[in-house]
Amino acid sequence: MPPTDPISDRLVRVESALMHLEHDVAQLNEAILMQQREIESLRRSIERFEAVLEREGGLASEVRDPEAEKPPHY
Repeated sequence: MPPTDPISDRLVRVESALMHLEHDVAQLNEAILMQQREIESLRRSIERFEAVLEREGGLASEVRDPEAEKPPHY
């Protein structure tokens, strides 16, 4: 068995670590892209709900008479 070169061994370890880091960065990038798509979808949903609330006058238009309502224990 030929003696191993410490510089060559170190280079192999560095290249291996770099390969793993590149893989991890690619996975993180994909996760960020998926989160951004979900955020945009949620933002559109909120905008639609806000538009519906504005069209229907919001929740403030409901007139309630607290004296006419019975407490829950009755």
